Amino acid sequence: MRLQDAGTLLVETYSTVNERIASRVDPVVLIVGVVAGTVTYLNVRRVLRRSDQPVLKRLSGWLFRQARWLPFVERRISKELQKTRRGIEQSIHQYDKEKVFIRELPDGAKSMEEILELADKYESMNTFDVDNGRVSGAVYTDRLDDHLELLTKVFNKYAYSNPLHPDVFPGCRKMEAEVIRMVSNLYHGGSESCGTVQLPFFATVLTPSSDDQRRYRVHNARLPRLP
Repeated sequence: MRLQDAGTLLVETYSTVNERIASRVDPVVLIVGVVAGTVTYLNVRRVLRRSDQPVLKRLSGWLFRQARWLPFVERRISKELQKTRRGIEQSIHQYDKEKVFIRELPDGAKSMEEILELADKYESMNTFDVDNGRVSGAVYTDRLDDHLELLTKVFNKYAYSNPLHPDVFPGCRKMEAEVIRMVSNLYHGGSESCGTVQLPFFATVLTPSSDDQRRYRVHNARLPRLP
């Protein structure tokens, strides 16, 4: 088939389809249908690509979230949450007999004796025999006196240092680099391996960020922003 014949066939096919549609469907209805279909397709496509979870699992999650607004379901969930909250509070504060907390900054400065007295009071809440190995997975070294003395002296030297400013605290940054290299060598890292010292603070930041990501995904947030 020559190119000219193919063009003629295409034009005839277009005219035939156009005449049949024009005789059966109103042009306005056709335009609205095409626009609505395109928008629906784009939204379905976006929803399918928004998560790696199967569609049925996400659908069941959506149905559960909608069912939570039903009064009897909401009461049941609230009851279970209250039970869980009481259990958490009991497990955390079971060794605190007073359950009196300092909620505001004091009007005046506390003396060293008052602060140490409060620290001793809080320490007396401990009931586990840590020094004799009566705990597991919580203390990772023997609490020897010479080790505590060493930690105290080193902390006294570097308590106010900031490794983010190596020009001001070059020794602190060097220690950080040496710790990273020693850990890298333990895992057989090569000369190009690198790392960073991560404090618990950053872990507490990353965990809520992951939770917020899931929360924004549930609520269909397209441009989420952390507070």
